[in-house]
Amino acid sequence: MTPDESLFTQIDKSVCAKIKLGNGELVEASGKGTIAIKTNEGTRHIRDVLLVPSLDQSLLSVGQMMQNGYSLHFEGDICIILDLKKDNQVVAKVRMKDGRNFPITLIYCDNNSAIAMAKNPVFHNRTKHIAIKYHYLREVEAKGEIKLIHCKSEEQLADIFTKALSRDKFQKLRDKLGVTKMSSKEEY
Repeated sequence: MTPDESLFTQIDKSVCAKIKLGNGELVEASGKGTIAIKTNEGTRHIRDVLLVPSLDQSLLSVGQMMQNGYSLHFEGDICIILDLKKDNQVVAKVRMKDGRNFPITLIYCDNNSAIAMAKNPVFHNRTKHIAIKYHYLREVEAKGEIKLIHCKSEEQLADIFTKALSRDKFQKLRDKLGVTKMSSKEEY
């Protein structure tokens, strides 16, 4: 289950279902389809994924992964996902957070070249002189620990902390961050 519709390569929005979570809460799915996950061995497709907009983060069904030919191994604070159809090839390694969650960190970047360099090892020979942080990003994305996502410069939320902005742009970014006014007499 995921709240992120952009992950879907195919979706049937006529599928509606109610799902009971582990804490007893009922959530509603507004679609079902296939998502694409990029790994260092190429793109993997996971079928029968539910779109649940009310979730805060994606949830992985161990049973569903096993039905689709994957094996999950938990070693210490790491979950290792193996593809049984491809000789137990490692699909992803995800480190546990807070002793119970296995998040994949999303990194929003407004520079397509930086994303291409981090994702494509072919760039390595031409970019050895560029900061090592891009090579680190390539490694952790290949492991499935992060996902690099392009966003338009004007939608870059970090701008609120690093640039002088017009009032309208400041308010728009502030709203996206979920920050609210302390009083109704807010001054600028």
